[in-house]
Amino acid sequence: MNKKRAFTLIELLVVVSIIALLVSILLPALGKARAQARRVVDATNLHTIGICLNMYGTDNNDWLPVRNMDFELRYLTYDPYYIYLAEAVEDPRVLVCPEFRKSYYSQMDVNWCTTDPEERNRVYDMEPFPASWSNGDGMYLGYAYCGGKRMNGYVSDSGTNVAPWNWDNLLQVPGTVQWQSPLKITDSGQLTLMADHIELNGNYIEATHRQGGYRREYNLFVEPIEFNVLGGHRLLLGGSASWVDISSLEKHPRSNYIGCYSYW
Repeated sequence: MNKKRAFTLIELLVVVSIIALLVSILLPALGKARAQARRVVDATNLHTIGICLNMYGTDNNDWLPVRNMDFELRYLTYDPYYIYLAEAVEDPRVLVCPEFRKSYYSQMDVNWCTTDPEERNRVYDMEPFPASWSNGDGMYLGYAYCGGKRMNGYVSDSGTNVAPWNWDNLLQVPGTVQWQSPLKITDSGQLTLMADHIELNGNYIEATHRQGGYRREYNLFVEPIEFNVLGGHRLLLGGSASWVDISSLEKHPRSNYIGCYSYW
């Protein structure tokens, strides 16, 4: 009578080792594939937002939404501009960078793209970065809005004269590149309208597409390449959205004073 032969301990260990080796090979590739898929979604989102902003311009004598306090897209979320965008798309999630949404909102059981005031207030009271509806912080979306920035000076709603941007002063910082904000949908199609959010501020650096995912780090004033940033998408006013590698990102002042920069 033949005895059934069982696996020896050594054979089992060999099988387990082979499986572990295969997993270690496949997991990084799977992670890269997922990151690439999010990039594709990201580019599609930006293209969709660009269409919505052009629709807004068509409805408003060619003018794009104007933001003079800053150009991070989250500032659009506390006024009618955001309501217009949210209602113009079938799924408001396209207004949020997928890399940012995965890291920032994945644990939040909220409708963070809602246009309902009560639901918005509930969202803004939550961690990790509670924002106030009243002070204009708005909802973090992971994109930078580069349009509607009046750089040549203007008169504010309160009647105060706001001086033009001082480029002679701003360009003294090494690596800083001058840029022009599109104000109307009839401006040059080569102007940058939107970009993935990569911000270097006076006391922190923040980026979406980086090794390890979205992160904001306080008390760290380094260039994006030192922060493991991989790059970011840039949407032109003409409608094309393309990936810009970290080696090709340019450093732009994000306001009329030294110390705050965005990259695209």
